Amino acid sequence: MRISRPAGALVGSMLMAVYGMFSLDKAFSAIDIHTLHILLWMMIVAVYLRIEGFLELVADKILSLSKSSPQLLIFIILSLGLLSVPFVNDTICLLYTPIILAITTQLKIKSMPYLLTLATFAKIRSVMTITGNPQNILIGSVANQQAKRTVDVKFMEYFRVGVLIAIITATIGILTLAAEVKCAHGKDSCVAKKNASPTVVAITHGVHSPPREFRIVLLCNTNDTREKGLQGFQMLKSDEAALFVYTKPESVTFWMGSVVYSIDIIFVGPDKKVQRVYPDCKPGSLELYPSLAPIQWVVETAAGSGVRVGDRVRLK
Repeated sequence: MRISRPAGALVGSMLMAVYGMFSLDKAFSAIDIHTLHILLWMMIVAVYLRIEGFLELVADKILSLSKSSPQLLIFIILSLGLLSVPFVNDTICLLYTPIILAITTQLKIKSMPYLLTLATFAKIRSVMTITGNPQNILIGSVANQQAKRTVDVKFMEYFRVGVLIAIITATIGILTLAAEVKCAHGKDSCVAKKNASPTVVAITHGVHSPPREFRIVLLCNTNDTREKGLQGFQMLKSDEAALFVYTKPESVTFWMGSVVYSIDIIFVGPDKKVQRVYPDCKPGSLELYPSLAPIQWVVETAAGSGVRVGDRVRLK
């Protein structure tokens, strides 16, 4: 079942209420409205900064300071360390994600290692202070409410314990992140080298028009590879594509999952003609993209391929 985390949480909480695991009054009393206010307004600020173009300005500034990928990675880690201390880590992730995507797109490098770094270190660094994430806020407020005057969790008192935890978890995080990136890059590289050359998919519009050619850098011809697709894979260049092959024609439905860049999804029928095109599918979208008819191949390219319904597809 493809269900989003908010929908899953809502269904779960409703089932708990229906089956009498807690009363409605007890559920409402467990909600910390002040923590929700903090998260809500920080998210609103993050959205407006993106709408007004502030995040793009930040991306350009970072690019002018970071001329190479290692410098960019170091900058992200250090700045996360500073910002995650006073601010809630959820907000930092909201602010940084579009910046990282903009930067990696301009540099034409993989965004996944930097997004993994963002998720890992924003969470790790947030444990240092009582304001670092909602859980920390709840720890302090619950301790004060239950212990009353016996325990008073002050900012610096929490920080002395939190910084030690952050150092330990940061060390583990660095090792885990390095292993994840190495495995991801190694697996992707093996798939690309094994399946890419010399296979090319050529898509032609009309008899006299020159074909658009895309080099296959990812071949998905098993259930596992088709299910994963471009999730965690390097950003496609304008002349690269992922090819999904089905042994027998069947109706299928695609979705973006954790693909972090915009793509075109092209459904090709058994007659090797394009039956349906979903252009510019946005990263993070929960929208479903059905073929609506049996298909033989699915071609995924970077957004802006220009492929249209009725185009003829062949492999070279």
